[in-house]
Amino acid sequence: MKKLLLFVIPAFVFWSNTLHAQTALEFDGVDDYVNAGNNFALTSYTKEVWIKWDGITGQNNAVSGDLSNPHAFWAFGNRMRAGHGSPFSTVIDPVELVVDEWIHFAVSYDGNTGEMVLYKNGEEIQRDDEEPGFVLSQVYFAAFPVEDDLNIFGGSMDDVRIWDNVRTADEVRDNYDACLNGSENGLVAFYDFEDGAGSDTAADLTGNGNDGTLIDMDVDDAWVEGINCGEDPVELDPIEITRFYPNPTRNKVHLRLNASYDRLQVRVYNRYGFLVRRKNVHGPKDKVSARLKRLRRGYYYVMVINRDTWDYDYVRVYKRGRH
Repeated sequence: MKKLLLFVIPAFVFWSNTLHAQTALEFDGVDDYVNAGNNFALTSYTKEVWIKWDGITGQNNAVSGDLSNPHAFWAFGNRMRAGHGSPFSTVIDPVELVVDEWIHFAVSYDGNTGEMVLYKNGEEIQRDDEEPGFVLSQVYFAAFPVEDDLNIFGGSMDDVRIWDNVRTADEVRDNYDACLNGSENGLVAFYDFEDGAGSDTAADLTGNGNDGTLIDMDVDDAWVEGINCGEDPVELDPIEITRFYPNPTRNKVHLRLNASYDRLQVRVYNRYGFLVRRKNVHGPKDKVSARLKRLRRGYYYVMVINRDTWDYDYVRVYKRGRH
């Protein structure tokens, strides 16, 4: 892994010191939320989320819908609950949330039997078998929009998972704190919130295109330290760019890596250290590319980041032509 030289790219110094922890999204409890779209069509499902509540009493929706698709996974009265249609309280946690503490919640719904089950930190806490049929389509994080009232959540959120099936008690317990990669069977949307400062998108890592859009959020400050999934991580070789071509280039530069990696990010910085391009790449991949088309002529630094370890390597490339 190359170390960045202070006199070459000074703007990287601050950035590189912030890549040591997994990140989450922080919601201000006023108007921050994420719209994950309405491309879901789930008659049975499991929703999972890690939350860290900031203590503001309110509706505190975590993974919910709206009046046109009324499903709620929320913490009204400071107790996590879920349901379809008012009062959205088919299953309820009997214990109030703890302020500033990460807690995992999951709720499963079986459209065939009407059974809904609520879990907390992998353990079942309540079930009900009288929830009527429902089709989940629209998803918001931290909101349940009703005209001018967002029914907002205040605090941090991480590792949102939406499945198209009913996860068993064993599956929830054994995997709630595990690291996923988005390819798991039945997983239709997965957001690890590792997109990082500057991003206005929470990427869906399943490849199903259910990316979330940050609404009224400060994209520089909303990305905060999150949970660390899994235990005993496998030691990986530091990422290294072994070859890159063409250089100079008018359009793209292709970069070969020393190994295959599951989660990568490619960044392009100009000679002054300002970020001008960024994209996430889902693998396994041992080669990536960076697009320089429409950038001005001159030198650029192309960086490849392993998003599992935050190791990085970079090369300097000359962009030819006017655009």
